[in-house]
Amino acid sequence: MAAPAIYRGAAVDGTRVWFSTTEAFPGTGDTDWAEDIYERRPDGKVRLISTGGRNIGTTFLRGHGGKGPVWFATHETIPGTGDTDTASDIYERTNGNVLRLVSPGSADEPAQFLGASVDGKRLWFGTAEAIPRTGDTDYAYDIYQRTTHRAITLVSLGVSDIPATFVGASADGSRVWFRTDEAIPGTGDTDLTRDIYEATAGRVRLITPGTANLDAHFVAASAVGARVWFRTREALPGTGDTDQSHDIYEAKSGAIRITVRN
Repeated sequence: MAAPAIYRGAAVDGTRVWFSTTEAFPGTGDTDWAEDIYERRPDGKVRLISTGGRNIGTTFLRGHGGKGPVWFATHETIPGTGDTDTASDIYERTNGNVLRLVSPGSADEPAQFLGASVDGKRLWFGTAEAIPRTGDTDYAYDIYQRTTHRAITLVSLGVSDIPATFVGASADGSRVWFRTDEAIPGTGDTDLTRDIYEATAGRVRLITPGTANLDAHFVAASAVGARVWFRTREALPGTGDTDQSHDIYEAKSGAIRITVRN
């Protein structure tokens, strides 16, 4: 009896649809009975996205519209990709049917998909593993970026064993925002409470100034990333704020102004 199919997503223009099923579709190369990801293409043909021969399931992450890639996660060590551990890793299936490992590493630490740019050329993932040749020197959870050229860079440039959390990115992926309790050296942060940082062009800058031990929380950002909104109970100097209620501030070109006062 045929197994059920579960809808997972579709390209914006509707030319590609992704679904998962435990059924091995004939002619696709699927040889196991684990859940796999399939794509229905414009010509009506079905192709297997998540290749593997072992009965280990896969998780659909995201598909890109047009001719972009499809991303999925699995614990399976897929032959020929360079994966050497049994932790959950992220894989990419290109429109040209090339399968690539996105999250390298060998420490059996899982990789978590965090997001991708609108054009699909940048992807972000998090892991507690210090990936070689990225400059990561701690054992905390960090954020990494992978480009279509397969280059991997460390986004959260911290040096202490304090985790970083991805909170957003601009539409084109040129700006990434994360929060951490770590005072990242060279940014002017002087407290040990939660702050918001922006990573761009290999550099990190502090978005949320202040010296009181009060957390700052990311709220939103404009599509291009020129404006970032955050909230904090700290009354930031020069903004006219005089209380310790949660207020919303806007950061733009290094300047801070209050936008909503409670």
